[in-house]
Formats: sequence, C-alpha cells, structure tokens
Amino acid sequence: LDVFEAEPIDPNNPLLALPNVTVTPHLAWLTGETLERSLEVARQNALNLRTGEPLLFRVA
Repeated sequence: LDVFEAEPIDPNNPLLALPNVTVTPHLAWLTGETLERSLEVARQNALNLRTGEPLLFRVA
C-alpha cells in the first residue's frame, strides 16, 4: 500500500501490524522504468488526441 486516507500514516494504524501488507512511501512507484512507460503513454495519448484515435487507458 502507498496511499492512505491520512498521510503520513498513523504509527498505530492496524495495517502496519499485518504480516501480509507492505507499506511504502507514495513515491515508491517512481522507477526509471515506470517513468519511461508513463512518458510513452502520455506521448501516445497526445498523438491519439491529435488524430482522433481512442486514448490509451482512459478511465473517465
């Protein structure tokens, strides 16, 4: 988990005691690989928007 209702997470949050839960900082996703992929998707979506093609991974 890397997003919580209130941040920073309360040290007494029961999730922290669960053996099957990993808690990471909110920026744990940011690796060179994910940044490169995010930029590629943004570039492709800009092209798709310009040419009237459907956007990749549209959520709304």
